[in-house]
Amino acid sequence: MSDPQYYLWLDLETTGLDVKWCEIWEVAAIVTDKHYNEIQRYHCYITPFAPPLVGLHNIPIEEEMEDYLALVKKDSDTSFAYNMHVETGLLNNWKEAVLTGTAISLEQACLDLCQLTDKMPGEELIVLAGSSVHYDHMFLSHHLGEFARLLSHRHHDLTAIKLFINSIKKNASDKFRDDVKPKHIAMNDLET
Repeated sequence: MSDPQYYLWLDLETTGLDVKWCEIWEVAAIVTDKHYNEIQRYHCYITPFAPPLVGLHNIPIEEEMEDYLALVKKDSDTSFAYNMHVETGLLNNWKEAVLTGTAISLEQACLDLCQLTDKMPGEELIVLAGSSVHYDHMFLSHHLGEFARLLSHRHHDLTAIKLFINSIKKNASDKFRDDVKPKHIAMNDLET
């Protein structure tokens, strides 16, 4: 594989760490060329696919949402992410998108991301970039398999770079961007 001419900077916000059980709530992506010039960006909120929000009940969507969130909040695998998303404000933004119908399905997000990669002509496989993108790659592989097949096994992972720099000289990477802390809001984290 030749050196990439483009990078797909990507961040997901999920209900937890387990790819089999947890869901994707937010997707943000920025396509850049190899010189980090932005070409295009993408952002969406995802509708939940687990019960009870599957449209099988004659219950108002607001009630279904509260039932769904009660399950996420009380489950030991997802409660930490729930609390984090409450604190950052992501939960309110996500709820508003779901309740107003502006959130989209995983299938639509997959199609959108595939179209986004059309802005990366000539790439054999797409190199994901961002912080801890191996995590995002695992979620993409499980939930957005068609899109994940377009991705390289190689990553431009800023977390790995930071760990490498710090292994050479303790806390050396902190001098570069000590003002940046992830907020766990997908587009915000990509932009910082």
